Amino acid sequence: MPMNPRLLRPLARRQASAPPFSPSSVAGLVGWYDASDLATLFQNSNGTGAVGGDDPVGYWQDKSGTGNHATQSGSTSLKPTLATASTNGKASLSFDNDSLQCLKFAANPLAGSAAGTAFYVCRGDLGEDACIGHPLAKFGDTVDADHYPCGGFDHYSSFGRDTRFSFSYDPPFTSTHVGVVMSRSADWRFWFKDTLATTKTGSAVSWGSFASIGGNGNESAAAFYYPGVVCEVLLYAAAVSDADRATITNYLVSKWGIA
Repeated sequence: MPMNPRLLRPLARRQASAPPFSPSSVAGLVGWYDASDLATLFQNSNGTGAVGGDDPVGYWQDKSGTGNHATQSGSTSLKPTLATASTNGKASLSFDNDSLQCLKFAANPLAGSAAGTAFYVCRGDLGEDACIGHPLAKFGDTVDADHYPCGGFDHYSSFGRDTRFSFSYDPPFTSTHVGVVMSRSADWRFWFKDTLATTKTGSAVSWGSFASIGGNGNESAAAFYYPGVVCEVLLYAAAVSDADRATITNYLVSKWGIA
């Protein structure tokens, strides 16, 4: 005798797949920049002008809901360009450090917070010697004081004695990777994907007001800008838990096809 269809409905509901993970489900998200979402990218700094292949990008919309959009109001040469299907079939932004390309924030999304965590997916385009010190992003007003090597990964995270951080590269990082930088009061940590690479002790957090993606937009030399592609950046005004860090990292690894 067939079962009553009404009896099957609760089971079907229980077996329905869970909704996909969203970075916004973790508390403290103040910046979410996703190059694969073309609806968040525009040619002009006022959020107008849809982008296509190789178009300049002057506005990267923040998907966190906090309105911390990254923009470039300068000339076209200062804007990164859209690279379609460049990473796991998804679009990314290509930055040319020789042209001093970067996107800036009206205010530092981390300003006023007691801690911060940044996740980023990127791929460097220069050789080892040429890439040392080129920052992917900058969060703070002053030039960083120190570069701390992350042993075994040929990677430098530039934290600075003023506890503002940027993240810099000494490849071979010519393949796409996930990095995590976290500040917890005077404690600074860097992960390469899910492996803790460096822990350092600095000063108490004091972020300052300036922030940019693609380089240190306060500088005028190519050495202070990032040579490569940026796929996604997540900013949390908090030191996320180990469990949340693992979940977010796994989300980025899966999304961008990182080995």
